[in-house]
Formats: sequence, structure tokens, C-alpha cells
Amino acid sequence: MKTKYNVFYAAYPYGEIAVIPAGTKVLPADNLPSGGYWSCAWDGMSPEAESWHRNYGFLLNPEEVVNEDDV
Repeated sequence: MKTKYNVFYAAYPYGEIAVIPAGTKVLPADNLPSGGYWSCAWDGMSPEAESWHRNYGFLLNPEEVVNEDDV
């Protein structure tokens, strides 16, 4: 699984945190009852994005993800 397109990730009240590039690998968020996908780290992450990834994670919706076999 990977992101379909560039995902502009923002969180209130902080605003934009990062742009997750298209094709970034994701993992199922099987630790959450609502599901979704966790973004994996990607090359070129800013220090702020690395910190957010390490502390909170980037939770994505199923609409932002595609199965690699479907591409």
C-alpha cells in the first residue's frame, strides 16, 4: 500500500505539518478502532516532519491510499 498522491498533512491548531509524497509506503492502522493507514518515513523529511512522525504519526484515510498491485 502507498499514497495515491501528495498528501498535505495539517493538524489544528498547528497548521501544515508536512507534504507526504505520492508513493510513500503506508501500513494499516490496526491499532485504532477507526482504522486508516499510518504513513512510513520518506526520504527528505524535514526535522519537523520527522519529529511529528516519531511522536504522533501521520494517519491517512483510505481514500488517500492505493494498493500497489492496482497501479
